[in-house]
Amino acid sequence: MGALPLEIGKLNNLQGLDISDNKLSGHIPSTLGNCLKLESLRLEGNMFQGSIPLSFSSLRGIEILNLSRNNLSGRIEEYLAALMFLENLNLSFNNLAGELPLQGVFGNLSVISLAGNKGLCGGSAEMQLPTCPKSVRKGNRLGFKVIVAIACMIPYSQMLFKEPKEARNDVDQNEKIRQAKVRECLMSLMRIGVACSAESPGERMNVKDALVGLMTIKEVFLGVGIHGKRHSCEGTSRACY
Repeated sequence: MGALPLEIGKLNNLQGLDISDNKLSGHIPSTLGNCLKLESLRLEGNMFQGSIPLSFSSLRGIEILNLSRNNLSGRIEEYLAALMFLENLNLSFNNLAGELPLQGVFGNLSVISLAGNKGLCGGSAEMQLPTCPKSVRKGNRLGFKVIVAIACMIPYSQMLFKEPKEARNDVDQNEKIRQAKVRECLMSLMRIGVACSAESPGERMNVKDALVGLMTIKEVFLGVGIHGKRHSCEGTSRACY
């Protein structure tokens, strides 16, 4: 009984953890996301509450994830669909709610279990879940974060979209190249934001493609800021659709 200690995240070489049916309570430690070598995580049959930690997005090698028969609540986040090696996902008999992702493991009914979560909606037709009401179907959070990022950059982008006057000699060729690449990255970011924010889940951009696109934009943008020239965001723009 009791809580799972935060120090468990220090087990850097941990590959498998099975503490099922131990009457553990409290929140699942976010520090488990530091155990990057985890392949199997079984926490079923306890009394864990709260949401599934976002830090689990770091468990890129996870193959088995069983969180069933707890008191978990909140959404099933999109990042779970991007865990490429996940072969068995059991989230049954919790209090999870909201729209179900469509991509990744959620497209294979034979490897996931979601029974006993009465608040879930959407997903593929095979899931036989109710259609999400419009109050729930607001576009995924990735799209929302992209739009927020765009809004924060608008004050800076306005000056970048202004072409320098030909009469000015203080803007050299490297600066023109830098500004052109920054504008290119901003346009790519806007395209990803639109593609991730479609009302219908089936029309939204694939989560994996969106993450790859955002990482590419980040690398190019930072590279432009430091060196004045580097890779191009042009390929990212084309990959958005």
